[in-house]
Amino acid sequence: MLQRLTRCARSFSHRAGPERTCLMAVIGNNPKVPEYIRRHRLDKYMTPVYFQNEAEMMVPRDYDAALVVDSNLKQMEAFTTAQKNLRWVHSTMDGVDGILADKIKNSDIILTNAKGAFSHSLAEYVMFGLLYFSKHIPYFNEKKLKHEWAPIDVNFLSQATVGIIGYGDIGYRAAKMLKKSVNPTIYACCKNMSDITEKQMSVCDLVVDAHSYEDVLRVSDFVVGVLPKTQHTVGYFDARKFQMMKKSAVFMNIGRGVTMVEVLSVIRTIVERPCDCAQERDHCRSCPRRLPAGAPSRHQRALRHEERSHDLPLLGQLA
Repeated sequence: MLQRLTRCARSFSHRAGPERTCLMAVIGNNPKVPEYIRRHRLDKYMTPVYFQNEAEMMVPRDYDAALVVDSNLKQMEAFTTAQKNLRWVHSTMDGVDGILADKIKNSDIILTNAKGAFSHSLAEYVMFGLLYFSKHIPYFNEKKLKHEWAPIDVNFLSQATVGIIGYGDIGYRAAKMLKKSVNPTIYACCKNMSDITEKQMSVCDLVVDAHSYEDVLRVSDFVVGVLPKTQHTVGYFDARKFQMMKKSAVFMNIGRGVTMVEVLSVIRTIVERPCDCAQERDHCRSCPRRLPAGAPSRHQRALRHEERSHDLPLLGQLA
């Protein structure tokens, strides 16, 4: 990505000619931005312009490009309308729905993003989540707080089935990391089979298209949601899809938050499903334990129902 971004800046600079200095508006405040610009050598081809407030941003100038660190749709609508010569907008984020102003959609402005920048870190997070629940860390944390010694058997991830819903770059990186380390059975569900490369196929036991999602949900011990925000994915993971999952399934969402329905509506639908676990509740390995307070990060949330928490599949969400 670094080389591609540098090439884009160089291309715009060369088009402008040696007599003209290209200006890049920096939208959003972050102390790491100067380092980001230096590392990508953007300052070699363009002069970055920083703003003290939003009013300065709206003053018309001959900006050739904009580097978006943090913004919103309303702000981007106003900025792109005020800047008549804007030709390139680069987002330091992966998702662009929050900055996709009408001026960008309906003009020749080139929009680039940081696709793939977070794929490795999210793949590691998936690995962490699967190990966290397969080794029953919430259970052991509860016992530790009570100063109780109560060992139980833990599961091997190599014997688990992982379903990945949304098989793009992030899904591929997660599947590759899992397959190379703990080697579970991996089923992936993609939008179009024609978009899947041989490399992506090689790390999965099976890849199916969007019409076969039920097959993946029903057999997976872990379901990983990696969906972007589109008109077809908003509210994708609803109560009906959660009912398809195993009672013991663990769900992790590392895609956009809006791909899940409201938490309470899911609880009301699935809370009455009985648990067929024959073991004592404290030693139940068929049903995941609910997540205790403070574990494992602010991004990980669990559905909880005080009276019937043992009947719920655990839903972990990475916002």
